[in-house]
Amino acid sequence: MYSTSRARIQVPILALFGFLSAIVGCTNAVDSGPSDRSMSGKPTAPFNISYTIPDQADVGKAIDAVVSFKVLQNVENLKMKLTEGKGLQIVSQKTTFDYGAEVAGASFSETVSVRPGEEGILYLNVFVSGDFRGRSMTRTGAVPIKTGDEVKLETPGRIVKDSEGRPLIEMPIPKQDR
Repeated sequence: MYSTSRARIQVPILALFGFLSAIVGCTNAVDSGPSDRSMSGKPTAPFNISYTIPDQADVGKAIDAVVSFKVLQNVENLKMKLTEGKGLQIVSQKTTFDYGAEVAGASFSETVSVRPGEEGILYLNVFVSGDFRGRSMTRTGAVPIKTGDEVKLETPGRIVKDSEGRPLIEMPIPKQDR
């Protein structure tokens, strides 16, 4: 019956809606201006990471991204590594930075030049790691770099509300899955 098949797809649809909401949230962060922005990540790693980037980048033209972080506890073997996501090229020579042992409250900032190779939201991946009381911990994040026109997500479904008023995306079931 129709209600049975609908019930089976509600959980994946809720997951898809959450994913799309997260992506929309990322695009809003990019549009907010060239100010310092904090980066979320693994909450147990004792680092605060932030970045500064231009509002918009042009395909093929290098821009500077400033990645900063603060150490919240004494650390040994402190490192930061930057990697390029799909469609982004790191132009700077240095992408790995070794800081050694540092005390709580130490702050660092590195500037890296990147060149977008396509339109959309591209990511500069950030990994900050260190040893805390013999335990290695890493905080990761991604700096979103917006190029081109507004990125839009198109879905074949439509947004509806369930019986409790929560939004759902109703998706058509492909013929091969029926």
